Amino acid sequence: MKSVFKKIALAGAIAVAFATPAVAAVSASATISDLTIALYDLNPLDGIAPTITWSNTSYDYNYGTSTSASAFGSYGASNTYNYAPIGQANSSAASILNAAANASISASTSAGTPSGQYSASGSASATDLYSSKGFNAAAQSGTFGSSVFSLSANTAVIFQANASTHATASVGYDFLSGQNEYVSAQAFLNVSGPGASGNGSQSSSDSISSSIQNYYWGNGFPANAQSLASLAGSFVNSSKGSLTGSFQLGVNVSGSTNVVAAAAVAAVPEPESYAMFLAGLGLIGAVARRRQLR
Repeated sequence: MKSVFKKIALAGAIAVAFATPAVAAVSASATISDLTIALYDLNPLDGIAPTITWSNTSYDYNYGTSTSASAFGSYGASNTYNYAPIGQANSSAASILNAAANASISASTSAGTPSGQYSASGSASATDLYSSKGFNAAAQSGTFGSSVFSLSANTAVIFQANASTHATASVGYDFLSGQNEYVSAQAFLNVSGPGASGNGSQSSSDSISSSIQNYYWGNGFPANAQSLASLAGSFVNSSKGSLTGSFQLGVNVSGSTNVVAAAAVAAVPEPESYAMFLAGLGLIGAVARRRQLR
C-alpha cells in the first residue's frame, strides 16, 4: 500500500512540474536612427545650388519634439509628457508595479535637423487575479504641425533612416481564463507639402510594425515578431521658387496583458520539466522492479 501512495505522490509531483505557471508578460520596442538627407539638383543650369533649411516647427520652437510614456493597471497609472526643441535630448519614463514605459530622442548634431535616435519601449506583466497591466510610449519630431523645411527651386530631397521594431507576448490568448495579451510597435517617416509645381499637394510615407493581437483567438504559445528596414520618403520642388514641406519621424509602442499568472501555463514544457518527468518515470520504474524482485 505504501508503494502505491509513493507512486501517486510521484505522479502528482510530475503533474505539478508540467503545470508550473509562467508569468504572463508582454514587451515591445521601436527605434529609428541614422537619418540621412540627400539633395538632388533637378536643373544644374539654373545656377541655384540645392539647399534645405529647417525652421524647427510651424507651431513653437520649444515643441520641436515630443516624448510620452504611460504605464497603467487595475490599481493605478503613471503618465509623463515632455517637449523640447529639435537638437536637444528629450525623454519620458513612467512605471507602476509590473509595468513600465520609456521614450527618448537623443540630441541632434545639427540643431535644426530632426536627426538623432528615436526610441520607445515598454513592458507589462500580470501577476495576480484581475491585475491587468499595460503601457504606451512614443517619441517623434514635429508634434505640432510637423518639422518644417524649405527646399530650394528645382531640387529633390530623399530622407532615409534605419528602423527596427520588436514585440513579444508570453501567452497570447488563454483559453482557460478567457483572457488575452496585445502588443505592438511601429516606426514611421512622413513627408508632405504642396505639389512639385507649387500647386496641389504631395506626400510620401513609409513605416514598419510588429504586432501580436490575440483578443478572441490565439495559439496559446509565446509569440515573437520583429521587423528591420530602411524607411524612405521624398519631396520634389520643380518650381522656380522655394517650397515649404512638413516632415515627421517617430516611433510608438503599446501593449497590455490581462492573463492571470496562475492561468498562464506554458504550452510547451521547459527542458527542466522534461528532466523532472523522466526522473519521475525512472523512480516509478525502480519501485516497480524492487517489487518484482521481492
